[in-house]
Amino acid sequence: MAILTISLPDRLKAYLDEQVQKGDSKSVNDFIASLVGAAARKQQAEKKLVQLVQEAEASGSATPWTPQKMETIRREGLKRLAAEKRKNAKNRPKARSRS
Repeated sequence: MAILTISLPDRLKAYLDEQVQKGDSKSVNDFIASLVGAAARKQQAEKKLVQLVQEAEASGSATPWTPQKMETIRREGLKRLAAEKRKNAKNRPKARSRS
């Protein structure tokens, strides 16, 4: 583990001490490590968001969402569901009679 020495204004040091005293972290070191980790995750999330926005922009303009489009999607979904149910019914073992 690396050792890092930093200088902070008194008000920030007091804030760190207060967070530890309140039980938000076990130590000042843990608190700072969690802040650095959070900053790294935020940076990665921002990069991913930018990437997704660029991909969306590159994919072309959006098509309008209409009631007809919704109905087409609903019908297709129901058709797929019915086909899946038929397939599952064929693969299901026959029930035994209780004679």
